[in-house]
Amino acid sequence: MRLFRRSTPPVTDSEGRAAPGSIASLTLTILGGVPQGVLVRGRSPSNPALLILHGGPGGAYIGEARSWFGFLENEWVVVNWDQRGAGLSHTRSVPPSSLTGAQLAEDAKELVAVLRARFGVQRFILMAHSFGTVVAPHVLHALPDAFERYIAVGPTPTDIEAEMEAYRWTLARARELGRRRAVAQLERIGPPPYRSRFGGLDVRARWTNQLGGAVPNGSGEDLAFRALREGTENTWGDLFFRVLPGTRFWMRHLDESLSEASASDFECPVPLLVVQGTLDRMSPPSATRRTFERWKAPSKRLLEIEGAGHYPFVDAPERFREALR
Repeated sequence: MRLFRRSTPPVTDSEGRAAPGSIASLTLTILGGVPQGVLVRGRSPSNPALLILHGGPGGAYIGEARSWFGFLENEWVVVNWDQRGAGLSHTRSVPPSSLTGAQLAEDAKELVAVLRARFGVQRFILMAHSFGTVVAPHVLHALPDAFERYIAVGPTPTDIEAEMEAYRWTLARARELGRRRAVAQLERIGPPPYRSRFGGLDVRARWTNQLGGAVPNGSGEDLAFRALREGTENTWGDLFFRVLPGTRFWMRHLDESLSEASASDFECPVPLLVVQGTLDRMSPPSATRRTFERWKAPSKRLLEIEGAGHYPFVDAPERFREALR
């Protein structure tokens, strides 16, 4: 991270020079009347664009993008978009009531039009990670002809059975490691449906993450902070005044109707690839298998990446790239 000015370096060739015809753009683009952060990087606009819907809620990825997705830039135009109210798109001008599937889909529609007009990109693939798989059905239904494929990575589970599995693993792990504070908080909320007055789902998810359920032998926060420090797309001011407040903003104002489209009756209008890490406890593999069986698509494939957690594009980048190919 830089102190004052955010930027993104050029996409380079084997000799370290800017690759002819490559794209490296970091902008605040007006979408739905709100300035939103958009990072576009790729070797050639003739390659298909990979539009990434970040996790969270409100977990913007522009600051981590080159560290996490840079290995895809030779074959795809990689588009990271901080959705309204998150990351670089966090401003006071974002109405809390606008965090809806319909508005996010409208923002995505405008973004696709901008990418076509500004960079000449014509082919699009939608990739959603974690909570992004809750937003993705709204985008796909609003733009059924825009995307050639949909890639769901570590889909957010929607059934009580998955939540029970995540809770049991987290409590057992806390006891195994002797984390008394974690055990006390988890026992206080009880198994799902949680006692919300003690934190409920937020407590379970936080401890699952901190006890290695997202990143083997680590946490999602550690992974993100390392990537943020290496990048230049966020400043320290962005971290404290946009990224962190954006996450709180989303958590506070999340529209429950968002998750309805990703429930068991989701019909994907394009071919579907689901990628799942076998060590992921945020989105347990068994829950993803059930989700995969319920989702409908013209064609679909489930790929489990052995030894990867909730971030398979970080844990196993080569196998992840082969899956996309």
